[in-house]
Amino acid sequence: MPPLLTSVHHSQLHNLRSQSLDVIPNHAPLPDPFSQDYRCDDVVVCVVCGGICKPTVYSSLAVHDPYLRRDWMHPTLIRAQKGFLEWCKQPHTATAYRRRDDKVLHAIPITQFRGGPDGFYAEGLGKLVINTADAEMNLPIHARCIDLALIFCRYQSRFSINFRAFSTPEGGIPSSIAHLYEIWMKRALMTNPGLLGPLHQPIDEPNNYFGAVVTQKLYEYRWTLSHDNYNIALQEADPGPSSLYTTHVVMLRSHPLPRDVRPDPKYETLWETIEKQPPEIRNRIMESLEPFDDLGIEETRCTRIAPPSWWKARLFSHDLHPWLYDLDEACLRTVCVSTGNSLPLSPQMDWERLCRDMAQPNVCKPGGALFGHAGLSNRHRIWRLLNSARLGHFSSPGSSTCFT
Repeated sequence: MPPLLTSVHHSQLHNLRSQSLDVIPNHAPLPDPFSQDYRCDDVVVCVVCGGICKPTVYSSLAVHDPYLRRDWMHPTLIRAQKGFLEWCKQPHTATAYRRRDDKVLHAIPITQFRGGPDGFYAEGLGKLVINTADAEMNLPIHARCIDLALIFCRYQSRFSINFRAFSTPEGGIPSSIAHLYEIWMKRALMTNPGLLGPLHQPIDEPNNYFGAVVTQKLYEYRWTLSHDNYNIALQEADPGPSSLYTTHVVMLRSHPLPRDVRPDPKYETLWETIEKQPPEIRNRIMESLEPFDDLGIEETRCTRIAPPSWWKARLFSHDLHPWLYDLDEACLRTVCVSTGNSLPLSPQMDWERLCRDMAQPNVCKPGGALFGHAGLSNRHRIWRLLNSARLGHFSSPGSSTCFT
């Protein structure tokens, strides 16, 4: 079974959007929307993560924070091609097993953003609007979140999931970017049900974007920021890839393999039995471990059934923890040289313990193995949002995201 990404490099991930999504090129000049008298304060949030779309004009945020730490939060618009709703009705679109549906969508780079649903400007296209009356709706999204959504769907497409089989446990679970777009579009429609037109409030999300601060106005957001709100610091942290950093952080949580480690007596011959099975049965058993996350207390205990080399291979192939897609074994020696830290370079490390630590529900929360690393914590939050997305999961108006 091929890994998600065997070795992720910055350039590869940067090019993932243009390779996978049908990007509309921007060449023609557009009118300058800047004005000293204009002040942007209407919030638009990314439909994936709930973080603000960073304005490119004067705003309350620009006065408060002149630094460019929010560059990754510059908006993009994602929109389906004409006929998308008819395309969705075709039976074959319910599953995306080992298939990508990226070409039914456009990613539109935004040159200037003035805030609000009608504040988007793109070269060659002019003014663009988030309008719930459009059959193929423009939806706001960060480029980083497109990257994560594409990686998430690439992982999900390894499994045969029926998006529209609501009578089964996997019903409504997305496995392609088109499935996610359909969910996001319906969330936008349900944010202000019955009223079609420009959407003047942040798009709702059933899980409150897992703690993201969502406001109607940027001056309200700035006020929350000025009070050192932890959630804002987290949701503004860049979730993008850095193989060297991610590998360093994760490996610092590793430990040497304890001496005389043996599996529980009742499991002692289980691995030999698994290894003797036909490939299709053996692969089915291994796939049942994927993804390896949200382990219960009992599941965090090492069983020592599989050898350390097996756990190491699964860790660096991203089969068990696909959200750690930039974890790279090739970086181990580089990390050692650059930091002077002695990191493991052999299978004689407790790889099973490390894999189970990375799979705990609170891995990025206080007491968790990755707590304090904001970028990885935000990526984990965004991955959870993608993983919890379901067709038909919409809260009633005003009951989901907490607007201030």
